[in-house]
Amino acid sequence: MPFREKSAWISLVTTLLVYAYYFWNVSNRRAQNGAELFGLLIGCVVVLVVLQIVFHIAAAVRTPRDAATPRDERERLIALRSTNIAFYVLASGAVLAAMGLVFVGEAFAMANLILLSLVLAELAKYTSQIFFFRRGL
Repeated sequence: MPFREKSAWISLVTTLLVYAYYFWNVSNRRAQNGAELFGLLIGCVVVLVVLQIVFHIAAAVRTPRDAATPRDERERLIALRSTNIAFYVLASGAVLAAMGLVFVGEAFAMANLILLSLVLAELAKYTSQIFFFRRGL
């Protein structure tokens, strides 16, 4: 498995786990006010960054030569296609978040819908990268 595919797996799994925890807490109203919610979000971002750093370092130590090689044409094409897919997911989520503000009327809900759109776009990007690496693009 190439290093960049490992990197996509690391990013996919850590993002999924951390934000699943965040949105589970938000949906169950464990964070009662804006300060608690902001603290939860900052804590999740810090945990996500630390997890990704640790796992990426571990993957780079296992295959240092592969981690140090520059991206080739195929990897750049995979990154471009994955970013394109993520853009459409983000744009759709932004429209739905705006509609959510109209129907729900809460800035809290809109902020979380926008964050959910960002997270889903990133998950779509990582998933499509893994798919393209596996497909042999």
